[in-house]
Amino acid sequence: MSGSSYSETHSQAELIKQQIYAIFDTHSQAEAQARYLELLKLKLPLIKAFPASLAIFDFLEHHWPKLDNAIGSHTIPTTNNTN
Repeated sequence: MSGSSYSETHSQAELIKQQIYAIFDTHSQAEAQARYLELLKLKLPLIKAFPASLAIFDFLEHHWPKLDNAIGSHTIPTTNNTN
């Protein structure tokens, strides 16, 4: 199922989404790091309950060093969309 009712039927996906949004809703690298670590505490329980969530955590862990550097930076763009 997808679309507007997805979050109603997949509350774990909504939880992960909101926590990811919160990570990037700051200009402080320290605050973003703290929020990221809080999300990582949920990794094992969420993967056990919902194996598909592994892809989300793998993506974040792989890209976190670059994402973290962009938070609060005035020289590193927050998107690669140049248009």
